[in-house]
Amino acid sequence: MDTLIAFFHGQSPLLILAFEFMFLFCSPLLLHGFFGARGLLVYVTAMGLVCNIQLLKVVQFSIINFPIPLGTPTFVSIVITLKILNEVYGRKAAQSALYLSAVMSLLFCTSLFITTAYTPTSSTVLLVYKQVDMHSQIKEIFTPLIGLYLSSLVAYLVSEWIDIHLFTKMKKHFQKKLLWLRINISGLVASILDNSIYYALIFFVLGQKSMEINIYLYSYVLSSLVLRISFSFLFTPVIYLSKRWNGK
Repeated sequence: MDTLIAFFHGQSPLLILAFEFMFLFCSPLLLHGFFGARGLLVYVTAMGLVCNIQLLKVVQFSIINFPIPLGTPTFVSIVITLKILNEVYGRKAAQSALYLSAVMSLLFCTSLFITTAYTPTSSTVLLVYKQVDMHSQIKEIFTPLIGLYLSSLVAYLVSEWIDIHLFTKMKKHFQKKLLWLRINISGLVASILDNSIYYALIFFVLGQKSMEINIYLYSYVLSSLVLRISFSFLFTPVIYLSKRWNGK
């Protein structure tokens, strides 16, 4: 595995981003095709956990002058999946997925806290071929996740609740037509809200006030927002393909 990771480290981040995009593009389609609404529900809850862990890593892309926290493509795919649930199965299905993914995040965070609360008899574990300080590894990941999860949970619930209701109202107003417009307008509003709430909580409420305002605005808020809007356009065909797959 280390050899494979080292190989990808030698590749352009844009190439890995393209691979990630294809993975995120195909996954909800396949899960919806084989498992229906339950497959989409699993995708939303599972990828919500993945997205918050990805946010711990920052990557520099050649097309953007500022480093970008990972997790944006994954988050957009979650939003698009909620829209598939809304479009095909109705508002209640999308809201159920939203609330369940929030509960799953709380369960995951609580379970990690309980895990780190135990005093290990030995923090070093023999893992196949090398000694690993597993307790420290878990603690290093979990410690920043507390603030991230709380901030993410608030931003996610507020922005996606508004997104779902706005998408539903536009669906009725346009009589289920102009899907691409409904997707991107509601997505734009939700993206601005989510980005603003999330990073405001992270940097100004949870102890990152020392960060310069220009770094906060450009490296996190604006650059992440540009990526989020771009991926929203790119992921739009997923909903059309998903509807066609289900004959709706």
